[in-house]
Amino acid sequence: MNSRVRRWWGWLLFAAAYVFAVYWVFTRSTPLGGQREVTIRFAHWQIELGPPEGLDAVIKRYEELNPRVRVKQIKVPSAVYIQWMRTNFAGDSAPDLVEYGSWLPGLADLPVRYFEPLTNELLEPNPYNRGTPLEGVPWLKTFADELLDQRMYSPEPGQYYAVTLTRGSYRLFTNRKLYQGITGSTEPPKDFAALRRVFEQTADYARRRDRPLFPFAGSNDNAIWLMGFYMNGVMSKYSLGLDRTGILSLNSRQVLWDY
Repeated sequence: MNSRVRRWWGWLLFAAAYVFAVYWVFTRSTPLGGQREVTIRFAHWQIELGPPEGLDAVIKRYEELNPRVRVKQIKVPSAVYIQWMRTNFAGDSAPDLVEYGSWLPGLADLPVRYFEPLTNELLEPNPYNRGTPLEGVPWLKTFADELLDQRMYSPEPGQYYAVTLTRGSYRLFTNRKLYQGITGSTEPPKDFAALRRVFEQTADYARRRDRPLFPFAGSNDNAIWLMGFYMNGVMSKYSLGLDRTGILSLNSRQVLWDY
């Protein structure tokens, strides 16, 4: 291939790249024209299967009720979420709403520095409950725990900076056939002592069959939540001694301070 042909191929590739870039700007990035009057951007790290699709359905319905508003969700991998948040707030390019957890390290200052509290709004009825049994009920009272976690861990006492998107519960699922093969029964353990016997039976079963086998399987979060639940019970006998304020309750900060 002579130099003239190579030069033409170079110009052709350059033109193709330029056309693709123009297409991307006008179709994939923030629209330059025809945009709705109001755009709301929110970021979260729940990019696993399910939550983004559910939020898309909520966005679609919200935009139907509010034709002036366009809502865009920004999905950020959890591994870089903290750095992403800190960088965007420092660069004044953060979205309007963000998923926030009081347990996230290095972000405790963000709510009071960059956000307005929701306290007054929470004391008013939720207009979207009109026509339901919760009509006229203050928004705060429509949460099962009245946002206890948000109140306990608020960066500013007496103020709410976040609301709960979902609530969950613990579930343990059993491979019944395997469980019966290990224990000889399908009856679940009644207490922790019985559960420890299942652990011993599982180890013995794995050893005899020369195969890796564990009594529990799950994610890192599963382990933290399960052990937290277990340790709360183990440590309950110390609560009366540590509860110097007499409120019959301790949060994590109080326990750490006493430690």
